[in-house]
Amino acid sequence: MTDTYNIAIQTYTLSEGRLLSQSIRSGRDALYNYSIFKISHYGRLLLQHSYSNIHALRGLLIKSINLI
Repeated sequence: MTDTYNIAIQTYTLSEGRLLSQSIRSGRDALYNYSIFKISHYGRLLLQHSYSNIHALRGLLIKSINLI
């Protein structure tokens, strides 16, 4: 039997509801949040892990993301 994990990723900018790509190009900070959760075959929530952080998307990181 294999386990199934669901991953929800949400990325927000910290100003004026801009898209992430716009935020990266302008060098603004973005709020990054993800949740990993596992649901049993009976619909029960078995495991949930959430993480959020504020990243400054500047310099080499911006160039790396733009190459993806």
